[in-house]
Amino acid sequence: MNNNAKSTARGEINLGDLAKALSHFQDASEKEREMVANCLGFQLNAPIAPTPSRPPYHPIQAAWNRPLFRRRKSTTAKSLNYTPTPGMPPPPETMPEAGAEVLPTDLKKEHAPKYAGPKNTENIIRAAESLPSITTQNPIPRQTLFARRTARGIISATTMRPIPGRDLDIAKLVRASVQRQYLKKLPVLPQFSSRNGCQLLLDFNEALMPWWEDMQSLIRQFHSVLGEESCPVYEFEHSPPQAFRWTEREEIPWQPVANKPVVIASDLGVMRSPRSAPRAGKADWLELIGRCKRGKIPVIVLSPLHPQRCPYGLDRLVTLIHWNPATTAAMVQRLSVQKEKR
Repeated sequence: MNNNAKSTARGEINLGDLAKALSHFQDASEKEREMVANCLGFQLNAPIAPTPSRPPYHPIQAAWNRPLFRRRKSTTAKSLNYTPTPGMPPPPETMPEAGAEVLPTDLKKEHAPKYAGPKNTENIIRAAESLPSITTQNPIPRQTLFARRTARGIISATTMRPIPGRDLDIAKLVRASVQRQYLKKLPVLPQFSSRNGCQLLLDFNEALMPWWEDMQSLIRQFHSVLGEESCPVYEFEHSPPQAFRWTEREEIPWQPVANKPVVIASDLGVMRSPRSAPRAGKADWLELIGRCKRGKIPVIVLSPLHPQRCPYGLDRLVTLIHWNPATTAAMVQRLSVQKEKR
């Protein structure tokens, strides 16, 4: 009873107890005890140095390095020509070769029917020929902010300036005759024309990157109406008065020219971008407008944003045109008339 109580109090048998029990086998030789120990995972008589017949034993590496353990296991399994060592089972016998006899079966071998092709081949070929070819279709032209059918009228209305005409101003001539005023030359009615061209300033700040391609289209539209010589193109990134244009020889800074309107394509610094250069402030725009006003040169701003987003109240100092496909020449003319009345 006391022995049973002690055994229940000790709990499970530890590996140390199991190793001690191996030495108390009765009527067992040393070789038999070594075989039992090997089966239980113990290696009592490990060799000092590895031999060709027995690879080195790495218990920690085999336990933790799983890929290496599998690779070593696969390589040793392929090599069947090895000499058995004492205490190891004999090599497995080779499997007998399979005979050439075929077992009887009820399955029948059937051949798939040959494909005879569609019945109405002529209708299929005729329908395929009627389909439009994708490769032969022309690409869809890109829509510009000033539509092609209205761009010429808008550009002409934007850059028109009064010039001396050929028709007499009868009202002024009669008024001078009644008042007995001396006239050095006959009065003539003014004529509006865009033959003086304009100066085109483009804002290439990185914040306006979505409209860069539209600016390239705008250059082509202005040159097609006014000509390249009458419409020099300037560009700027930060300050509009510091705009410049490149020639084959040098960099030419922008300077206002008499009787030549200044057309600016910009958002007036509304858009922002973390990678863009600093945008122009109110002082920069007032400097450009002041230099043009001293020479009686009109300033026209083409903005892709709505006119209500014009900052600093600049819409009262310049003619602000919405750069949009819905804009027409009549809208531009009304803006010019309202600007003159102010």
